[in-house]
Amino acid sequence: MNNTNTETDIYIENIDEARDNSISAREMVCHFCNAEFDIEDVHPGEQVNCPQCQQVLIRIEENPVTTPIIYGLLALFAFLLSLTFPLLSVVIPMIEDTTSISILGIFEYLSSQGFVFLSFVFILFVLITPLIFITATLYVYSGLLLQRRWFKIKEVAYVLGRLRPWIMVDIFFISVIVALVKIRALASVHFGYTMVTLFGYSIFLVRIVLSISDYWLREKILNLEGKTTPFKKQSNMEIKQEARLKIHFSWALLMTAVIFYVPANVYPMMITDGIGFHYASTILEGITEIWNSGDYLISSVIFIASFLIPIAKIFILFIILLAISYKKVLSPKNLTRCYVAIERIGRWSMIDVFVIMLITSLFTSRVVSILPGLAIIYFCLVVVITMLATSIIDTRLLWMDDEYDNEYKME
Repeated sequence: MNNTNTETDIYIENIDEARDNSISAREMVCHFCNAEFDIEDVHPGEQVNCPQCQQVLIRIEENPVTTPIIYGLLALFAFLLSLTFPLLSVVIPMIEDTTSISILGIFEYLSSQGFVFLSFVFILFVLITPLIFITATLYVYSGLLLQRRWFKIKEVAYVLGRLRPWIMVDIFFISVIVALVKIRALASVHFGYTMVTLFGYSIFLVRIVLSISDYWLREKILNLEGKTTPFKKQSNMEIKQEARLKIHFSWALLMTAVIFYVPANVYPMMITDGIGFHYASTILEGITEIWNSGDYLISSVIFIASFLIPIAKIFILFIILLAISYKKVLSPKNLTRCYVAIERIGRWSMIDVFVIMLITSLFTSRVVSILPGLAIIYFCLVVVITMLATSIIDTRLLWMDDEYDNEYKME
């Protein structure tokens, strides 16, 4: 009888904890370095950092349930408006040829011209993935708000965390600005209402991403069942067994990215055709052209996003995998910091890809037409492959003792 009362008390306590949005004091394990430590009560507006690797493990919003819902509804409204109005219009001088394009129009044009891969990338990262993310956010957090355990809410919350790196609306918005600078010498440009709604849409999505804490979300979903996140620290052997295939797969992805990076920089990225001229430019040639025209800021942005970041990602991935498979050349803390950095900035390499998609859709006349070069496919694959390689690495392997250093040596 006493045991039943105790279980009931725990259940009520967990439900109350779910409603006050706090996390009670407990022992927890860092998913970055596998360190175990005790935490005090964590309240809204506070965060918890791992004492060993210094990474943020828990960050609770001031209003952790209502904030994602409010911005989710705003993002959904902005998304619908962005599909309604035109994005840009260009007028080519002399012939006064006007072309207007919408977000859906970009996808339709790329598909109609046979650029199937590019159209798929565009609709996946700019339309489908963000919409699924918004829907999942509203689904999960409405359950928390109403204290209802919706069907498969735990699985939807897991998908919510996995989708975040693949939302690229903010990158697309920056790409529109970059594209305006690149084409202003060829035509006059006019903004559509979608530029405003797209800006709001990207801001709302970023705000949703920043408001979600994976640990807090898992905890509150478990609280709906009267449970809390169990303390579970895996042994080195368990971590190694889980990560064995992932590490080999990461090596394979990294090598593939290195191979694709060569044609991505050798083949033309963009081809411009006009009356009396034909010009094909690689990534570096396009950057140099913008620099020579005096747009130093834009050329620097493209240089960092399209050249430095991919190289840095490949190099850091190599160092991390080398540390896991052979020998550490940096401390585990610095290696973990490098991992977090490339995980966050890796997707920004897609700027140039979106720029070319947009310009291609705008310049379709007989006077001036712009086509994507073969390099854009290889470059896009490099970005996606390195993101996948990063996502499956378990950083806890970097914190293994020296006795485990040779476990993953390549055969």
